[in-house]
Amino acid sequence: MKINELVKILTAAASFRYDERESRAIALRLAEDVFGVEHNHLLLFPAEDVSVERELLYDVCRKIEDGTPVQYIIGWEEFCGRRFEVNGDVLIPRPETEELVAWVVAEAEVMRCDTALKILDVGTGSGAIAVSLSCLLDAEVTATDISAGALAVARRNAVANGADVQFVLHDILRDELTADGYDVVVSNPPYIPTSQIEVMRDNVLNFEPHTALFVDDSDPLLFYRVIAEKAGRALREGGLLFFEINEIYGEQTCSMLTEMGFVEVECRHDFNDKPRMIRCRRGW
Repeated sequence: MKINELVKILTAAASFRYDERESRAIALRLAEDVFGVEHNHLLLFPAEDVSVERELLYDVCRKIEDGTPVQYIIGWEEFCGRRFEVNGDVLIPRPETEELVAWVVAEAEVMRCDTALKILDVGTGSGAIAVSLSCLLDAEVTATDISAGALAVARRNAVANGADVQFVLHDILRDELTADGYDVVVSNPPYIPTSQIEVMRDNVLNFEPHTALFVDDSDPLLFYRVIAEKAGRALREGGLLFFEINEIYGEQTCSMLTEMGFVEVECRHDFNDKPRMIRCRRGW
């Protein structure tokens, strides 16, 4: 089969759910990462022959048509310049979260002292935040999650990226944090109200874990409030709390944190100019 024929077949499969530009981007990524076509050959030598297992091609096309995210088909996504395994137990890391990590790193650099910083990542999922921070900082990093499946993925990502992270099975809504004295607590918790389910894309709704996505409409700030309460006890005085947030609740989340006694509450916009992350300091 010619490279351009392979790309055409994959593009046609993706076009059932995506626009022309996105379909071609997906096809090129699959051709490279699943079928082993070198990147420069995709563009410079489209008429070159490539060996393709027909059964594998059929399976990949079926998954694309079913809406399986390309990252789950390939089995990984890049985050902060590192490769992270992903499957149905974890959310796919997003570029917006890279901005949160960059903010934590910038603030942590200012906090540097004679000993390693103590950092906690609540609801780690794939471990993208925790592993990245461990690689980028001189820090003692702990990461928690309610899902044993997610923690298994996160542990493999830590090993693959040479990160030293302690992973703990933990339900933040039910369990107290068992350690304190943290310099930084960071979390990207579930923040999508269940009322938004009907407007979400199928490739997210049908494949990514709902426990990591959704919160009940009756209490959309539930995770932020509980994490802030427990972080307030676990952070050292002057320690920092970071959140990735739902853009529609930015002002409410900031007001809640101020009322809880946190100071220097700051909300930042992401590269799409949406309010998507908050930093505040324990002031007591």
